Amino acid sequence: SDEVTASLGSPAQVELGARPVILSYIDGNLGSVRITTDGSAADGATGPAPQIDIRADGVRTEGDLTYVDSLTGTAFVSEQTMSAAAQSEGAAGDTLLGGLIQVQEIIADPAAGTLRVSISGLAEAVVTPRLIGGDLEMQPEQASILGFPLPSEFLGGTVSMMDSALAELPEGVQLTGVRVVPGGMTVDIAGQDVVLEATE
Repeated sequence: SDEVTASLGSPAQVELGARPVILSYIDGNLGSVRITTDGSAADGATGPAPQIDIRADGVRTEGDLTYVDSLTGTAFVSEQTMSAAAQSEGAAGDTLLGGLIQVQEIIADPAAGTLRVSISGLAEAVVTPRLIGGDLEMQPEQASILGFPLPSEFLGGTVSMMDSALAELPEGVQLTGVRVVPGGMTVDIAGQDVVLEATE
């Protein structure tokens, strides 16, 4: 639990399956493991984090390696978390259009599958989250704001936050879907025959 909390930047809960712990200790077979985070920042962590809910099945350990037969889960990012991520990246330096465009609020529109983004209190953009080549991308549906084209890094803070969280997941775990849901956006995660290496 401590290791996952440190990796994902949000307090984590780790639940083991119904198999007796003493048997798991003897033969190294954990069965199933569920990991969840609530999205709040852990002690020492900075910036917003997504809420993670992952289930791993067929988990067994051999020496310093842990083998997972299959892994599925979701990462949920709330409207508030996306707004904070977009604002923090803009405040960090290279702001959109030299500071003319600042994200103020992001509202999910599940029926349309889009995010409505309030910009500088002057305009609203519509953005569609998509998976392209296994990567999360935010595609603006509105070509320009106040006559300026929307830059490719629009909502880059949200993408950066997701990239950071997903980079902490094991190699072989992939994004399999993204959808706008009430209150935010959910990304689906899956992996097969995943190998984890013990950390110091």
